Amino acid sequence: MAKKKEVERVDINSLSETEKQKRIQAAFETLQEFSPMVSFLDNAMSNVDSFEDTGCYILNALVSGKLRGGFPEARMSLLAAESSTGKTYIALQSAAYAQRAGKQIVIFDSEFAIDAEFATNLGLDTSKIIYFPVKTVEQCKNAVYKFLSNVYDLGLMGQFFIIIDSLGAMISEMDYKRMEKNSDSKDMGSYAQSMKALIKACNNLAGQTQTTIICTNHVYDDPAAMFTKLVKPMPGGKAVRYLPTTLVQLSANNVKEGDKDRKIEEKAAAGSHGEVGIEVRGLTVKNRICKPLIQGNMFISFENGLSKYYGLLDLALELGALKNVGVGVMEKIIKEMKKKHKN
Repeated sequence: MAKKKEVERVDINSLSETEKQKRIQAAFETLQEFSPMVSFLDNAMSNVDSFEDTGCYILNALVSGKLRGGFPEARMSLLAAESSTGKTYIALQSAAYAQRAGKQIVIFDSEFAIDAEFATNLGLDTSKIIYFPVKTVEQCKNAVYKFLSNVYDLGLMGQFFIIIDSLGAMISEMDYKRMEKNSDSKDMGSYAQSMKALIKACNNLAGQTQTTIICTNHVYDDPAAMFTKLVKPMPGGKAVRYLPTTLVQLSANNVKEGDKDRKIEEKAAAGSHGEVGIEVRGLTVKNRICKPLIQGNMFISFENGLSKYYGLLDLALELGALKNVGVGVMEKIIKEMKKKHKN
């Protein structure tokens, strides 16, 4: 067996700065043999410097800390809420902005709740959207892994925007096998393990392929808890909560025509019992981009969709931006912004 060639050891302090840096670079090149993505931190793939607009300034601020930000690109974000709270709507509207920016949209749907008419009304070109009906967690995990691995091999970095709607509606392969055997035995952790693998795959491959992934999930009240918790539990295990870059929990209340507190200038449709939309409260349960546990209100109109400007006045008051301006003046400014946006 050939002996390994010994490297001459020298006192590092006796080397010139040029020779020292040359040796340091040679050491770094060893890491690059294992991964072509090795780089200095100032140019690393872990840096987030671009965002996907949500179409709502308040939601942009919640998830990125910037009114003109949005969901972080090349990361996985999660919207968690009870039914009829707007999580699918928000995910699709973000996809519409991404599509207009040139991104290719892929939807993994386990609820069969996203149809062409719904997407078209939000401004999406459905002829250019890939729709994947999901049966099980394992199927979704394997499909996402193989798809994004192929995206990486083809060099299609930053070209895709993925929606997974929803995590909570998926079941495991093991559950299907139990049904085939008419078995009522309980799940012993296979669902949580598969879900954890799916979330890990999304989290890792989103960064490697520069793909934005938006997942939705359900929340529920803990029946064993004495008091209602601010952060509600979700199906899928702890990984669903801890691995996403941003996790926004949503809750909603119906808004009626003429609501003076919310100052909504909307007319109720016939037969709607006076409801004109829903006010959605967002809470950032987790955020690696900016401060977590920030709350903000949004408004989804049944007629006009997600408001771009709703909640800005409350945010400005909270930040102390209206001390010298006055609330009435700020309301006029926001109205002028809306007019310019429509034009």
